[in-house]
Parts: sequence; C-alpha cells; structure tokens
Amino acid sequence: TFSIRDESFNAAAAKQYFLFARIGQSRFSFCVLDNSRNKFICLQSYSLDTAANSQLSDKITAIANENEILQVKNFGKVIVSLAHRKSTLIPASMYEEKHEGNYLGLNFPLEQNESSASDYIQLLDAYSIYTVSNSLQESLTSIFPSQQLYHSSSLLIESLLLQNKNQAEKKLFVFMQEGYFEVALLEGKKL
Repeated sequence: TFSIRDESFNAAAAKQYFLFARIGQSRFSFCVLDNSRNKFICLQSYSLDTAANSQLSDKITAIANENEILQVKNFGKVIVSLAHRKSTLIPASMYEEKHEGNYLGLNFPLEQNESSASDYIQLLDAYSIYTVSNSLQESLTSIFPSQQLYHSSSLLIESLLLQNKNQAEKKLFVFMQEGYFEVALLEGKKL
C-alpha cells in the first residue's frame, strides 16, 4: 500500500473534488483532485494479487469499506478506468451497440460472467469496446454510484491524439501494463 494525503483534504468539501481511480488485475489506485485549486490532494495505491475477477471485485469492495476517502459519496466527479487487454477499436461508421459482444469476439471471447462496454473516442471517431466483469461492475456501482467508466486505452488514445494534434511526424508510443503492452503509432491526427 502506498498513500500520500494532503492535510487540506476535507470530506465536507468533496463536491469540489474529482476522484480518479484505475483498476488493473494486480493494482487499484486512486487520486483526488481539488478542482477549485487544481491541486492533487490524495494518492493511494493498493496491491491486489488476484487471479479471478470475482476476487478483484471482493478486494476492491474490502478496500472501499475500510478507506475513509472512498466512503465519501458526494465527489463532484468520479472517473474509473479499467486496465486490461480485452479491448478493441471499431470505427464509428461500423459501430452498433447491439453487436459489441460480436466485435469483441473477433479478438477475445466474451466470458459468461462478463458484459461489454464502450467508450466513444471523439478525436478518432471510433469506439473502444471492452469487457467488464459483472461482479466488478456491481461493486463499482455500489462504491461509486455516479461513476463514469472508461477503458484505460480509450483515455490513452484520446490523450495522445490531443497532445499530438499539431505534430506532423510519425511518433511511436509503447505503454507497459500489467502482463501486456499497448503500442500506438501516430502520424499527425491519425492513429
């Protein structure tokens, strides 16, 4: 466990705070931004050491039940990012929500205890489609009722396109994750 907390954190002022959480197979991390001062006031990270999605949701629920910051329910915004390899991109012109499971099935089988979810990546005009464990989704809804859920690759792609939108040369980015890696090749505004 790793924890840094600014003395200015005040649960009564949570409406002006944004909570950002990242969930991977072996780590759960979150930070809190005081939006009024544009200052991060909390960073915590937990090792999960799990093999199954059901264990993952149980461990995150246990952490949330013991962590006083995660028990605050009135954050101004809550963004949760899932980091795992079961995701794919589909151009917006070909996307239909009812076919998300079929799109995923081209690369990864959708398991019985999983559902599909998607993020629209505006700068790419495409959808990132990914799996979400049903038990994890239930836990997240309980812990963060007003959450916005994204796949980490959606946020990564949007960020890279935004940061490099005025760059004409080709750039290669490699991002090491837990048990896999992601590669992005940009040329101007193209992925």
